[in-house]
Amino acid sequence: MLKMATIWCDEECHKLLELWGEEGIQAQLEGCTKNKHIHEKISKSMEESGYSKRAI
Repeated sequence: MLKMATIWCDEECHKLLELWGEEGIQAQLEGCTKNKHIHEKISKSMEESGYSKRAI
């Protein structure tokens, strides 16, 4: 059974881009090959902002 994709609202997309664009996040990503911890940090920040998405 196929699952429907979750639609993101504009505010949610802006928040995600804001988090990705933070200097601290970009510095951590620079030359990083194992970045699961960074994705988890962004996910936590999104949840704290009221946005919660789970991978299918």
